[in-house]
Amino acid sequence: LKTKSNDILYVASKRKGIVEVDLRNRKCRTLCSLAKDMRPTNLILDSNKFLWLSTTHGLLCYDLYSGNVTVYHSDPRDCFSISDSFITKVYKDDKGRLWVGTQYGGLNYYSPSHDVFRKVCKLSDGTSLEGAIVRSIAEDADGNLWVATERKGLLKYSDGILGKVDSKLPQSILALADDQTCLWMGSKKGISRMEYATGKITHYGPLGNEEKDNRVVSIFRSQSSDIYVGTTIGVMKYVRESDTFELLPGLEGITMEHMAEAGRGILWMASYSSGVYKYDMHKRCVCGHYSPQTGSDCIPDMISSICVDSADNVWVIGFS
Repeated sequence: LKTKSNDILYVASKRKGIVEVDLRNRKCRTLCSLAKDMRPTNLILDSNKFLWLSTTHGLLCYDLYSGNVTVYHSDPRDCFSISDSFITKVYKDDKGRLWVGTQYGGLNYYSPSHDVFRKVCKLSDGTSLEGAIVRSIAEDADGNLWVATERKGLLKYSDGILGKVDSKLPQSILALADDQTCLWMGSKKGISRMEYATGKITHYGPLGNEEKDNRVVSIFRSQSSDIYVGTTIGVMKYVRESDTFELLPGLEGITMEHMAEAGRGILWMASYSSGVYKYDMHKRCVCGHYSPQTGSDCIPDMISSICVDSADNVWVIGFS
């Protein structure tokens, strides 16, 4: 789900492709369809002109002005093609550069002026990124790029050099969140924090019983700088005063795939199997639950994405 303005919503769908939703009249228009082997993984809006859709079989660019569609695939014969057609993440940094993370081919940088991709397939020590699955990308205030990967841990891109950060960190990192002075990282065994200034690393985990799955699937930083973490054992909040995490009551055992903040301190959460939850961050309690079991028949159990528009309307996409 991505918005161009207060009146337009963009939706990526496996069956329908990229769809434009006019919020004024609630009408939908299909912009482009997808091939059968293309499953959407990430959608971003670039300068209100291009929609970049990463899929399991190529990177799709839709021009909002001309309606032209360009699909980029990996081509072993072309050194300027994407390193791998299975795209996991597309990210635009503060300098306007487009970064493309892949399943098996490492990281790519797109040069729009030349319409080519520059591959970043090796670390500064010569280690290959082959097999390193890019899961998340974040940027700090100094313009450094942080890349979370499975199998190669946390990577840092600065001044044209991509290097491994610390071997003590988990080798499989699933989620990232910039917190101004530090970086939060979620892994299969809990969550870690790294201070930018000193490089000090603090591990928090296991978050629950060691015999349970402590996987972190999402990290959300609120407008008031509070950190919420979606795990397989429930939603947790970071308590800065005690430097600990607390499990939020009413959300135990619920895996939250995605979170979005509305006005008045409301956090909307999309769960993997229990519909949508509404959490009041001021009162610190669940103030709404929407699913077929609660009588909200229009809301499915399995939610993949959630978005709040400028009028605080909540938009939800289910897996089906």
